[in-house]
Amino acid sequence: MDGVDPRFVFKIKSEAGFADDHTLSLRELEVLGTDDSATYFVLAEDGGRAFAAALERYGQGEDVEGGAGELKSLYNKIDSIAVYGPDDRRGPGVEDLPEVGLGRVS
Repeated sequence: MDGVDPRFVFKIKSEAGFADDHTLSLRELEVLGTDDSATYFVLAEDGGRAFAAALERYGQGEDVEGGAGELKSLYNKIDSIAVYGPDDRRGPGVEDLPEVGLGRVS
């Protein structure tokens, strides 16, 4: 997967989970992976336009507990959405690695 723009990588938390990755791919979200805490790491293939448009339609639905908008079977399962930021790209123990003297010429 060359040329991934980190601005379009998101974390979707869903304790309920999704039936399969196809559920998200219908909204132009490519699942990059999941973790043990029910978080899906996704790439918004079209810059998030399809997902945002569908979310907008969902938000226009009747305001009731649990949501009653279009695609409620998808959006009612989402607990939170967050940007995959710089802190997410740091693994445990990275700061303990020895420094490498790049750029030094002896």
